[in-house]
Amino acid sequence: MLKIKHLLKTLFFTVYISCFSQPKPFKTAKILSNHIITQTGYCSDGTDREQNGIRRFHGPMEAKITSYNNYQYIAYYEANGDIVIARKKINAESGWEKSIIQGYQITSEDRHNKIALSISKGDGVIHIAFDHHNTPQFNYAHSKLNVATNPDNVIWDNSVFELQPNLGLRNDTGLVTYPTFFELNSTGNLIVYWRTGGSLGGEMNLANYSSTDHEWRFIGKISSQEGTYLGVNSSRGPYTAKFLDDKYGNLHISWVFRERGFAEQESKKGHYSEHGLYYAQSSDGGFTWRDNFGKVIANVKVNLVMGVDNMRQLPIEIPLDLDPRHTGLNSIIDPVTNNYITLLNHFKPNTKKKINFLYIRTPKGDWITQETNLPHQGTIKMVDDKMYVFSTAGICVSDRSTNFSEWKTIPFPIQLKKGNSNWDTSNLEKGLISMVIQYSPENYGEPSPIEIFNIKLLQ
Repeated sequence: MLKIKHLLKTLFFTVYISCFSQPKPFKTAKILSNHIITQTGYCSDGTDREQNGIRRFHGPMEAKITSYNNYQYIAYYEANGDIVIARKKINAESGWEKSIIQGYQITSEDRHNKIALSISKGDGVIHIAFDHHNTPQFNYAHSKLNVATNPDNVIWDNSVFELQPNLGLRNDTGLVTYPTFFELNSTGNLIVYWRTGGSLGGEMNLANYSSTDHEWRFIGKISSQEGTYLGVNSSRGPYTAKFLDDKYGNLHISWVFRERGFAEQESKKGHYSEHGLYYAQSSDGGFTWRDNFGKVIANVKVNLVMGVDNMRQLPIEIPLDLDPRHTGLNSIIDPVTNNYITLLNHFKPNTKKKINFLYIRTPKGDWITQETNLPHQGTIKMVDDKMYVFSTAGICVSDRSTNFSEWKTIPFPIQLKKGNSNWDTSNLEKGLISMVIQYSPENYGEPSPIEIFNIKLLQ
């Protein structure tokens, strides 16, 4: 009897601790401060990609935000073509300092040409890429060493950044589109991804940055646009989620392909052009890639690249008729389980209802398909057992206890005007998030305000 009482007491204590030691979920959001950093952010007028007299890809170019060592950094285009990186202390009510990149102004009227911004935490260098869409040069600039490591000692003026075309590489970077930096948490280094070619005939390319050597190294092309899909010999372009490193230093990537052979039929009802879900991982920093089953599918040293012809067997098959869309495709590493999780929107099989799915890959290579009631996509972040998705439509949260299937929405504190937003979740563990939004203009090409919100999530 004493053993049973002791067992019950231990069980009760364990349950009590597990219930009450977990952080309480956030329920509301409060705006701590907001600042308009400029009234004249650059907006595309859509003339670069005009077709049959119709302007395309017009509107705000989207500012980027990140934070490190108690400073916020925002990169954006001014209406006069300047490329601006602004900073201030996170808790300061005012005091934005601005640095303008010398020797370059934006050349495009194409909304695709967005800014990329990141920090290599190993050496405190701030990196920025800008003005790309099938561009014959990699437009890139970086700060001096330790600018982000010791920000209080830095005079923030136009000398902070210097241009370094093509990342300082001698290699041909090709026609550059969508360059994006990814921070490698295991090393403090960076990976930069870009696509060469168009959406119907493009290929993945990589370079890595060493915070020890303070320079970029060309990895090269890792995918092919060529091959045969569903009996159609055509070309295709990849749309990727994030390149992420797990706690062991392995890189993971998932993507969908958009097929040229089916894209011309896309205007017809029931015809779609994207399919997936493709997945690969690398244990050597991106030079060699294996599929989910361990087969080597890319090796830059022998010019082996991955594509539909050597990736016939997929861990998760999402065909054209389910219309998996690259818009909102996103991914995250679960810090507790080391699972790789991809968020993707497509039709639920045998229905015409589109929902957001989570595709969860375990470290052993098993995959779990999780339907969700998540109402929208956005920026993903995990803290402990909670997963968050941030959007101006609302801040959504789910818990591991539901396997992230059930989502609740924390309403955004105010009704925002239409625009393009970017989120900084670096301080979410403290219940703090930041968002920068560039508002849509009233007319084609008119400048528009860029505003920053600092938000507190409350329990």
